[in-house]
Amino acid sequence: MRSRIPDNLYWTTAAPTKDPRELQARAEQERRQNTLFGKIQAGDATEEEIHQYYDFRRKLSEDYLVFAGMLLSEYGSQLPERDEGVLELSVQMHRGRLKELPRQREEALARRELQERRREEWRRQGGGKAEPP
Repeated sequence: MRSRIPDNLYWTTAAPTKDPRELQARAEQERRQNTLFGKIQAGDATEEEIHQYYDFRRKLSEDYLVFAGMLLSEYGSQLPERDEGVLELSVQMHRGRLKELPRQREEALARRELQERRREEWRRQGGGKAEPP
């Protein structure tokens, strides 16, 4: 499967491994995504960062759907019932996430715009300037 879908994010984000370099790279990627998500939630992310974050989330879910779909179609009947069920649940979960991503992106952009308006208002009112003694 890896040779058929080599650029699938499953390989770098979730495939079983004990390789310390791979595990460290995953942990670093997760930290970056978590930090970026925090900025997005706070309204402090740039528009580019918002798009970068949600583009990654979209690709991740799309890639997981491809991977799970291939496993189910090619090996589903050979898998233990529990594993087949987990893959089917994963498919449902990622389809749901993909439906939600456009709304989440728009909400993040609106939060950013609101935060920018608040900052501008604060500046206009003299925020951050020290009063002369």
